[in-house]
Amino acid sequence: RIVGSLGMGRSAAMAIASLAGGVIADHIGGPAVIALGGLVGAACAIAYTGLRAPAAAEPPRFSARDSFRSIRGRPVLARITLAQGFYGGGLVAAIPLYALVYVDRLDLSLGDVGLIGVLAAVSTTVSFLLWGEVVDRAGSIVALRLGALFGFASLAIYAFAPNVAFLWVAAIAGGAAGASIDVGWAAIVSEHTSMASRSAAVAGVNAITGARGIVAAFAMSALLQVGILDVTSGLVVCTIVTGIGVVLYVRTDVAAIE
Repeated sequence: RIVGSLGMGRSAAMAIASLAGGVIADHIGGPAVIALGGLVGAACAIAYTGLRAPAAAEPPRFSARDSFRSIRGRPVLARITLAQGFYGGGLVAAIPLYALVYVDRLDLSLGDVGLIGVLAAVSTTVSFLLWGEVVDRAGSIVALRLGALFGFASLAIYAFAPNVAFLWVAAIAGGAAGASIDVGWAAIVSEHTSMASRSAAVAGVNAITGARGIVAAFAMSALLQVGILDVTSGLVVCTIVTGIGVVLYVRTDVAAIE
C-alpha cells in the first residue's frame, strides 16, 4: 500500500507537470521550462534534508560483494534480475529515440508531447492500485509478466507509429508497465529476502540494472550517430531485446525454483 500510495502521488505530479510544461513551453520555449523543472527538482532535493525519522537500530553494513552475493544466493532474484536486465535494457536504450519519433517522424508540437506525457502519467497513477490488487491476488511474478507485456507493446508501437494517436496508446501501455514493475519488484524482493539482507539485495539489483542502463543508452546513441541504425531499426532492436526479457519473465517459475 505504501509503494502504491507513493507511486500514485509521484505519477499525479508528473501528469500535472507534463500538462503545465507543455502549455508553458509553447509560449516561452522548451529550454526555459527545462530550467524551471531543474529548479523545482533542486528545491525538492534540498527539502529532503529537513526530514527526520524516529531513532532506529543501526542498519546492517554490507559491501558491494555482499550485494551481488545476496542475489546469486537467491535463484528467484537472480532469474528476475536477468529478465529485467533485458527488458529494462531495451526500454532504456529506446529513450533517446522517442524524441526523434516526436520531431523527425511525426513533427509533433510541444503540446502534443505534453499530452503524451499526461496520458502516461495518468495511466501510471491509476495502474498502481490495479497492480497492487494483482500482486495481492495472483502474486508478484504475474504482475511482472503482465506489465512486461504492456512495456513490450508500447515499444513496438513506437517503432512503427504512423501518427500521434498510436503514441497515445503507447503512452497508456507504457504507464501501466512502469507501475507494474515498481509494485512487482517491491513485492518480489520482500517475498524472497529477509529484513537483514534486503538492503544488500536491493543495492545489488540497482547496481546491475543501473550499469546496464548506462551502457544501453550510450550504445544505442552511438549506433545512430555512426549511421548503423536509423530511428525505426533502432526501436526494432530495442523491442527485440525487451521481448527477450518478457520471455524470461514468462519462463520464470517461482514455485519450481523455490
